[in-house]
Amino acid sequence: MGIFHEPTNQTSSPTLKTTKSDHHAHQRQSPKPALLNSPVACIDGSRGLKALHQLLGLHKSGPLGPITSIGAVFVAIDFKYQACQNSTRKCHEVGLSKFDTRSVMRTGEDRTQMIKTKTFVIEDLIDSKFKVCRRNSKSGQPSKSGNLSKLRNFLEEAIFVHDGNRRQVVLVGQNVRKELDLLREIGLDLVGEYNPGLLAILDTSSIVTSLGMQPQDDFHTCGLEHVLEQLEISFPSKGVRSAGDNAQYTLRALFGLGVLSADSAAGSDEVTYRRRMETFARISLGVPEAGSNQNKKAQSFVPKNEGHENHGRSSFDYGLAVRASA
Repeated sequence: MGIFHEPTNQTSSPTLKTTKSDHHAHQRQSPKPALLNSPVACIDGSRGLKALHQLLGLHKSGPLGPITSIGAVFVAIDFKYQACQNSTRKCHEVGLSKFDTRSVMRTGEDRTQMIKTKTFVIEDLIDSKFKVCRRNSKSGQPSKSGNLSKLRNFLEEAIFVHDGNRRQVVLVGQNVRKELDLLREIGLDLVGEYNPGLLAILDTSSIVTSLGMQPQDDFHTCGLEHVLEQLEISFPSKGVRSAGDNAQYTLRALFGLGVLSADSAAGSDEVTYRRRMETFARISLGVPEAGSNQNKKAQSFVPKNEGHENHGRSSFDYGLAVRASA
């Protein structure tokens, strides 16, 4: 089944291989840093959470090193589908959001603007009867458009990050195996025996399940909106969100999960640890720096669990917004 139609659920991670041209392009690059001593694959559950803590500098295994020691770039991807006249669903938008971990070391930069988002509209797959998001409602960036032949270039430029040298990329998705299948359909093989540009693949839905935050009934799914609700992150309705918005909120949800599940007790470097926790909490919530009205609202936030299932939140010492104002 091609990219034109929505893929079915997969129970196992696809094995993808790098193309010859990519292989030769990578040969001169430095070796990939070891992460959890595992091959590049979708890191599920608690192992994915451990990898996330390590990448964000919120781990407790020894002294806290600089977050730039790996310098990973998080890239979230989302494919959005459109209902068509023949009752099928076709992919008509691809959204990408990037976060450079090195940006947290820069001073004077608005934490809420550190996630960079783009949306690509596939013109030849749009059914004129249906409305398409033309602007990322959160990021305010206009979308790009083109045919399928231009989509690969758009994805390559976003996923294969260069900053003088090729950067290490952490691919993120909600039920990310669907995205991996679709990327493979258009010739972007991101996982293989040799791909030093890809450090890890993290699945937010798997991390949510490992934390016990999945829905406790048969009527709700562990989708992006469920995760955002659990984290108390405000988000626009599904009908007005573009694929880029979905990718951005996937990254924000991932960082929120990392902050809430991190050990609240400070390590050997208390100031650095709490500063990192506050930074990623602000990025997750979209909360500006201290002193703003939004920040004061966040400081007064109290998680609302009364009369509801905890969904695993009892393991958290306090809410995400409280950590943003630590």
